[in-house]
Amino acid sequence: MTTELEMGGSEASFELRRRLSAGALAAGADLRTAGTPITVPRGHPTQMGGPTIPTLGPADDVQAFVDARIAEGGDYVKVIYEHRFPTFTREQLADVVAAVHRRDRLAVAHVGTLQEARDAVAAGVDGLVHVFADAPADAGFVDLAAQLGVFVVPTLSVLESATSPAGTTWWKDAPDLAARLTPSMRGSLERTMPPALGAGLSLAHAQGAAAALHRAGVTIVAGTDAPAPGVAHGASLHRELELLVRSGLTPVQALAAATSGPARAFGFHDRGRVAPGLRADLLLVEGDPTADIRATRRIVGVWKLGRRAI
Repeated sequence: MTTELEMGGSEASFELRRRLSAGALAAGADLRTAGTPITVPRGHPTQMGGPTIPTLGPADDVQAFVDARIAEGGDYVKVIYEHRFPTFTREQLADVVAAVHRRDRLAVAHVGTLQEARDAVAAGVDGLVHVFADAPADAGFVDLAAQLGVFVVPTLSVLESATSPAGTTWWKDAPDLAARLTPSMRGSLERTMPPALGAGLSLAHAQGAAAALHRAGVTIVAGTDAPAPGVAHGASLHRELELLVRSGLTPVQALAAATSGPARAFGFHDRGRVAPGLRADLLLVEGDPTADIRATRRIVGVWKLGRRAI
């Protein structure tokens, strides 16, 4: 990977971004982060433990809270809208999105169900950072998403992990990629989701939604939700591309979901394509990924800003 877009971070993310920008980590991918996601008291991801994060209560000043997240260093803003835990009302969600837009930032929403996705799109979010897997996509939602110009990050790889009873070991059948796995990447891939997380979910629903949205002209952005159990930074994006192709995208369209698509969705005008004047962030592989998407795993070299990094 030459650029990573993190959908939830911490002070450690900001420090890593600073070091990368300063050139202190020449082989590291460029990093952008949402910083602390916006959620309510006892909302997701507060149940996951770790450092205490600020939460937005019903009596709090929404604009001041959003401004504080931006002041921390967020490049865009992620809002959590998931009803398995305490979450925002539709009106509160719209207020948060409006506050983000007043500061000319993108607002992306974590959702888990079709209804949550519909509510988030109606509230004006710029993108969804999961696709739903609880029900098939309906024409009304697809048409609304296309009409409002949202982008969608399906994260099929993490949904595959959540809905596979014994997890997935696809990477063990990819020797070119497996040889490059670090111990931490391998550990993340070998972890399994708690069975309850996949209850009522279907990977087929998620793939069908991704396909329908793509056919309607919605920008699909490849992402994985790493380092959730069963997925790993970098490595799992290759699986995501394969799952997008299995969902009906052509290999070229899947490649665009990992290159020009995210660059356009997140407003990067200096990368995502091979063209004069753009960053020379390049991946060289053996084979033709426009014919077989799995060729992206046979990595020959990676260049960052025109200099070979791997």
